[in-house]
Amino acid sequence: MDLSVVIPLYNESKSIEELNKWITNTLISERISFEIIYIDDGSSDGSWDIIKRLANNSDNIKKLLDPIKIIIFDEFSMIISGLLTT
Repeated sequence: MDLSVVIPLYNESKSIEELNKWITNTLISERISFEIIYIDDGSSDGSWDIIKRLANNSDNIKKLLDPIKIIIFDEFSMIISGLLTT
């Protein structure tokens, strides 16, 4: 694995698929092996459902609900959660 992309998000249902497509196409065209780790911070707009669907259709995509959110409520904790899964 060459690259792990960690993406924390909250209520991003309108942009997740476009972002995923852009990252995937770019890394494939550059022949970089990768994984994308989406960390959902309790979205209420259907973001989690989109992430699950993307993950079911690609071995490169990992999904994670933010487990540290209970302790610390910020993006930094979401990034740390993603790094711990790589």
